[in-house]
Amino acid sequence: MSPITYIEAKVGYFMRDFAEPRFDSVTGINYSAALTWNPSEFITVKGEFRRDIEDVVLLNTSSAVITLYRLGLEYEFLDNLLVHVDGAYETTVFNELTRDDTIYLYRNGNRLTVAASASEG
Repeated sequence: MSPITYIEAKVGYFMRDFAEPRFDSVTGINYSAALTWNPSEFITVKGEFRRDIEDVVLLNTSSAVITLYRLGLEYEFLDNLLVHVDGAYETTVFNELTRDDTIYLYRNGNRLTVAASASEG
């Protein structure tokens, strides 16, 4: 794609059992991948997707399986001003509950870097 491309990928299997009889075992494939691509000197494209199990603090559930897809773009507008936009889609499936959450995320912003110079006195 370009001379400056980074890709990282992982695949595994998760299995979690609980001593508490009211909690079900959780098993499945987990994966993650991340991509950073610089198609030009001033543009960076970042992507990520992952699926994994996470602990939760809700009553009557032991864990949740989270799946996330994210894509973002950064543009260096000026030497010290970075413009950023990204979006994500995330699903959370809770173990032992009929509750499934879906989150749509959109973010944008700017980052201004100010260099401080040290003066001698």
